[in-house]
Amino acid sequence: DVAAEAGGLGFSRATAHAGGGVFNDRVTFSVGAGHTRTVHGVDGDDDARNTSVQGRADVRVTASARATVRAYGSDAASAINESPAALGPLPSMGFVQAGPATFIASANDPDSGRDSDFLSTLLRFEQRLSSTLGYTVSLHRLTTDRVFRDGPLGVSAFEPITRTQSRFKGTVDTFDLRADHEWRARHVTTLGYEFE
Repeated sequence: DVAAEAGGLGFSRATAHAGGGVFNDRVTFSVGAGHTRTVHGVDGDDDARNTSVQGRADVRVTASARATVRAYGSDAASAINESPAALGPLPSMGFVQAGPATFIASANDPDSGRDSDFLSTLLRFEQRLSSTLGYTVSLHRLTTDRVFRDGPLGVSAFEPITRTQSRFKGTVDTFDLRADHEWRARHVTTLGYEFE
């Protein structure tokens, strides 16, 4: 399955997806990718893009056991405008009507932007030991990386005097173990353990 579309503000998007099964559907899979881009934006200088990929595979190990692998990632970048700012000093009390006479809207900042990436991966194994007893073990990892850039070309009073960069990276690992036992049709006990 492939699709593409385009519109105003320099907008375009393309996606592709495929799925199927092999070995008599003992292994099933799904993969996809997409790319979205806005070249101009509302003020003509708000370039933004996002590319994402995803995939999943299920393997039927036995009649009662299945393993799953899943991954989802994204790479994005966008221009960032100024935050709305007050025009001149505001009165010390009372309400101020926000409008062109009292506030600058989100003014263009040609050297401010954000890049962001993330990757989410999951490994899971589940098995039914009997018609009443089963368990699931999974390991999930999420990694993120965000970079904010700014420079002296904006219009606010707080622009840096030179180009600056702030970077935030993180990783979260989550281990999950779950077991359930069906004592009778209306009585199921579930035990779970999660470590992050």
